[in-house]
Amino acid sequence: MISNPEDAEDITQEVFLRVYTRIHRFRGDSSFQTWLFRIATNLCVDRGRKLKRQVQQATSLNQPLADHGEEGSGAGRDIPDLLSDPYRAVARDELQQVVQDGLGRMSEKLRAVVVLYDIQGLSYEEISQTLGVPMGTVKSRLFNARAELARRIKGYVVPG
Repeated sequence: MISNPEDAEDITQEVFLRVYTRIHRFRGDSSFQTWLFRIATNLCVDRGRKLKRQVQQATSLNQPLADHGEEGSGAGRDIPDLLSDPYRAVARDELQQVVQDGLGRMSEKLRAVVVLYDIQGLSYEEISQTLGVPMGTVKSRLFNARAELARRIKGYVVPG
């Protein structure tokens, strides 16, 4: 649900901190996994709202690291080497970015369901408990999320 790996790591730490400090609140009405995913989903939604309010700033790859408060004396940034087939790597990265952008433009309700089902592998029932919505709503949101994502990536994927 969070496209930035560093933010995802921060949220993961926050999830486990909250679980540790609030384990006494776990009532057992649902599985522990559902409770854990509920905490993670809520934190992701909160982070997403926070990021939408902030102005995003681009950083030049040519700008020295020292200008960003990082250690180094004017050294450039390392750019990771692509896989052995640069065309495939670029195409894969572009598709991945298109999918991430598509997920990022979805409403939080749709994004949460598609991430929990298609990426995290939760069942309809687990998602229903995690999000606190009826199972029919989960199925409907998943259908709508997939349809919206398909529309957004239509120009990048050849039908199989």
